[in-house]
Amino acid sequence: MIENLSEKIRVSLEHTPGIDGIEQWFHAAVFLPLLTQGDGEWHLLFEKRAATIRQGGEICFPGGEVDAKDASPCSGALRETFEELGVMVPSENVWGQLDTLLIASGTRISAFVGEFPVTELAGLTPQPAEVAEVFTLPLTYFIENPPQRYLCPVLI
Repeated sequence: MIENLSEKIRVSLEHTPGIDGIEQWFHAAVFLPLLTQGDGEWHLLFEKRAATIRQGGEICFPGGEVDAKDASPCSGALRETFEELGVMVPSENVWGQLDTLLIASGTRISAFVGEFPVTELAGLTPQPAEVAEVFTLPLTYFIENPPQRYLCPVLI
């Protein structure tokens, strides 16, 4: 009896650990588009969300909810980038994935980084219902100004 139970426990532990209940969280995916501009430097592209949508005015990266029709979180991020900016990013332009961000409100965000196939912002056709403005900042700005990190307790 004890040996049988210990074997069942061992077999149940033969998977890669995950986060219990994560499939019930809202799953979003974003694409961090890197592009070169006239100055020859790498820039990171940002959006300012339209005032009329959830979190209006927020500065963010292109992205949104991962749909059931998306083959992966990465394909969801690229689909959302196309819907918001009118630019199809080939999957081979994705360089990799960053750590997943978990937010206490029950949201998980998968983030992907890669080369944006446009060098001039004038070549974009932002969706006005979602995007108020598009701008870039050179990566050197972030290297010279490391982020400040704040931990905020969540009280229930």
